[in-house]
Amino acid sequence: MFVKVYVILHGGIVVDKRRKPWFYLILVIITLSLVIAGCTTQSEDKDNTDQKWDYRPMISRENFVYGDTGKIEQTLPEGFMYIGKTERRVSQTAPMVKGRTYFVSNSLPVETNLYGFERSEEIIYADINGSFMLYELIEK
Repeated sequence: MFVKVYVILHGGIVVDKRRKPWFYLILVIITLSLVIAGCTTQSEDKDNTDQKWDYRPMISRENFVYGDTGKIEQTLPEGFMYIGKTERRVSQTAPMVKGRTYFVSNSLPVETNLYGFERSEEIIYADINGSFMLYELIEK
């Protein structure tokens, strides 16, 4: 009759004395590799939280800054007229450029037609391939 003898090591691992020591060495190496891989993945995720996010799509002229609302109209509402076109495109990862006498956008192509309401500076529309994207004044 054969009796198995188990010894509990300091780490709580049960060791069968009949097994060869290299088996446990390989088991420890594999376990450490998995722990190190898990810790490395967690630290990479923490680094991504410091990433700078893009600013929302905006248009500016002088000190007026308009933000994209996400609303699109198929036809231009009544009372809106051509007010100009975008003349410069800037990075969407930096603060919006202000103080220019022309229209600047951080998302629209240069020469995008813009339309404003003759009685109010609160909203403008950008002509995107025949559809009109609404921008609202967010900073004056």
